[in-house]
Amino acid sequence: MYLFYGSRTFGKVDEIEGVGHVATEFGHIFWFPLVPKETFFVTKEKWNGVEGIPIGMSMKSVGTAYGRAVAILFIIAALGAAKTVFAPEAGQVLAPERVANMKVIMILGALALPALIATYTSWFTKADYETAVSLVNEGGLDHQLKVLVDYQYDKIDEAEAKQRIENGPAVDAALQAAGDCNVESAKYLNRQYSKA
Repeated sequence: MYLFYGSRTFGKVDEIEGVGHVATEFGHIFWFPLVPKETFFVTKEKWNGVEGIPIGMSMKSVGTAYGRAVAILFIIAALGAAKTVFAPEAGQVLAPERVANMKVIMILGALALPALIATYTSWFTKADYETAVSLVNEGGLDHQLKVLVDYQYDKIDEAEAKQRIENGPAVDAALQAAGDCNVESAKYLNRQYSKA
């Protein structure tokens, strides 16, 4: 018998379109997550792993990974129970208490399937704006990705996104700090403070 084990990421959550998502690296046996090692903000997926920035352990990602794995186990067990109850082998007689236990397993599997599907829908996996901003800041991502997050969540329009990227992070920070200040004033202030 072969034993498949190793490390890989599970629990994909808090996805920011065009930027990345959160996933946790687990030690696994037969692709069942066992021990969480580290959580990453994944910026690129490759065939042999992921590229990302280590962040603090995400309990949402860890819980999602375990929840999905347990749901899959319940579904497999329910299929086995259904086969035993509805298509027993020739001459096999099932005790009534065993049939009752198999029905409970089938009910748990039936409940696990929609729960599993729900964990892959966008309302569960997509990060809200506050989470996205916190992930970008925690991961220390560059200025362009911060602007992309604001654009993806409709906080700024395309013209403002282009302007903020062209101005650079220092001018953008000065603009946000000044509030009602115009771009030229922000550039002037940035030049003055950068000389000091």
